[in-house]
Amino acid sequence: MKSSRRPLVARKMPTTVELGGVHLKIREVATLPKGKDKSETIGHFDSATASIRIIKTLDPEAKKFVLLHELGHAVVWQHSGQLGDEQEEKLCDAFARIILGLIRHNKDLIAWLDK
Repeated sequence: MKSSRRPLVARKMPTTVELGGVHLKIREVATLPKGKDKSETIGHFDSATASIRIIKTLDPEAKKFVLLHELGHAVVWQHSGQLGDEQEEKLCDAFARIILGLIRHNKDLIAWLDK
């Protein structure tokens, strides 16, 4: 029996994502405040507003990584509380790399999960 669901297709970056029952708003913005260490910020998760902001001038591949990185911050916020800044950044980078690789290299898995 064939599935009546449409196949996954490339789309624009979503404007909302549900994560652990929380609807996170996603916005592309022109600028973000500098980080605590005065470095440029290209993405930001705000737990107070349940939102993610990403610099709109990033190339599409960078936006994907940054969105997954910021979702990693949301997972930390929802499930384990506050980590040290450096530890949390490393964890979120790893989360983004692993999830992006999982999606890209396992199309059959993604199709099966989407059923």
